[in-house]
Amino acid sequence: MKKAFSILLAVAMIFCMFSGFEASGAEDYSKKLEKSGKCGKSVSWSYSEKTGTVTISGSGSTYNYDYDADGGLYISESPLSAIKGIKKVVVKEGVTRIGNYLLCGNVNLASVTLPSSLTSIGWEAFTKAGKLTSLYIPKNVSEISQNPFGYCNSLASIRVSLQNEYFDSRNDCNAIIRKSDDALTTGCKNTIIPNTVQIIEEYAFYRLNSLKYIKIPNGVKIIYASAFNSCEKLEYVELPEGLEMMSGTTFIGAGIKHIDIPEGVEYLGYYSFGLCKNLKSVSIPASVIDINDSFTSSKNVKTVYYASEKSDWKKIEILDDVIGKVENVKYNSIGTSDVNKLGNRTYTGKSIYKTINVEKDGVTLKKGTDYKVSYSNNKNVGTVVVTITGIGNYSGKVIRLFRINPKGTSIKKITSPKSKQLKVEWNKKTTQTTGYEIQLATNSSFTSNLKTVSVSSYKTASKTVTGLKSKTKYFVRIRTYKVKDSMRYYSSWSSYKTYKTK
Repeated sequence: MKKAFSILLAVAMIFCMFSGFEASGAEDYSKKLEKSGKCGKSVSWSYSEKTGTVTISGSGSTYNYDYDADGGLYISESPLSAIKGIKKVVVKEGVTRIGNYLLCGNVNLASVTLPSSLTSIGWEAFTKAGKLTSLYIPKNVSEISQNPFGYCNSLASIRVSLQNEYFDSRNDCNAIIRKSDDALTTGCKNTIIPNTVQIIEEYAFYRLNSLKYIKIPNGVKIIYASAFNSCEKLEYVELPEGLEMMSGTTFIGAGIKHIDIPEGVEYLGYYSFGLCKNLKSVSIPASVIDINDSFTSSKNVKTVYYASEKSDWKKIEILDDVIGKVENVKYNSIGTSDVNKLGNRTYTGKSIYKTINVEKDGVTLKKGTDYKVSYSNNKNVGTVVVTITGIGNYSGKVIRLFRINPKGTSIKKITSPKSKQLKVEWNKKTTQTTGYEIQLATNSSFTSNLKTVSVSSYKTASKTVTGLKSKTKYFVRIRTYKVKDSMRYYSSWSSYKTYKTK
């Protein structure tokens, strides 16, 4: 019932968005606002207009708020949502829950500090925090409701406390993953989905318009409703082999140009690829028996590549107003063939090519006879789009993605200029590099007292890190990063060096 409601809600929202309907009512709320008040039975808030900071303090939970169904899309009735000048939110120790919609719609919000006392984050609590760049989930958070950080297009870094028993951000993946079922609940533009993830939850990447590419690993079995709803700049998606279920509205309103549905999928959910205005071609596997209304209003789809024969195509139940009318259906497609996954590479200064293996129905196809391969952006740091196109007796195409990451660097020297400080010096990287990221910890596995520092310019070759423990041995490592298409690409970490603070 919950999933069905979410699908209907998502469809209603997307139709409002595409019809040009604009949210209204926020200014009316601002006229009623004070600079302080209660937002929970034992929780209060105060706002400093000078610094743009909201401080939330007290004990227990804040109130749950709602959206204004008459005024527009998700305009919260929270007194904080209409304060346009909020830049920073500090939640003090003692507060245990951020309620539904508490800070929804604060488009200038750039910084959020959450306390270790926090155990729960409500539905859409921080949605549309337009300038929020980093997020840290403390150790005691055990419940995260749907879509708390949706539409946060500037969000580049997500970390979960290493002491959290319920969630993690394993492998520096820049996402929140629920440990109990390996479900990715919240992602950002720099998310790299780990191979251990099995589920992508509802609204995980909701309206993330800074996301251009996403590669979903083979471990993922379920993608729930609206996971990539309204990701308008998402052009390329690589779906996993072994995908078992894709709920309704999964990619509704996304910017994808072509999609390969993997073999094994039998049903495509309601509006899974609806309202995808840039979608021009689709590869359908022989396993599909019901297309439903999956591509409704994606009116630019002109070509369907089907893995089997015409007689099998006619057996599929198609309710869709798009796929059912496509005249250019090509059969014996390689679009759902077994094509090897492509691993990431490191920048070399030269064009990078991969070994491509294509099998269809147990037969290994021959490059140049059965298919051809083309590459896009395969020299510089970024995401490479590989297109495998059927020729000769075969039709269709397959999209594969891999990353070219920047070269790493190494630490030259560490000193301790003052108490509780370390100065780190490294070898500059001037090619295909934007900046650096330094990590310091008190153990070699970088799990104890971890501190991460970002350096935004590749021209910088040293950084003094403050706020450390005195007379303590630290392990220090560094990596480079490159920003491309609003996304960050990281090198491998350097070998660590150790030094003791004064």
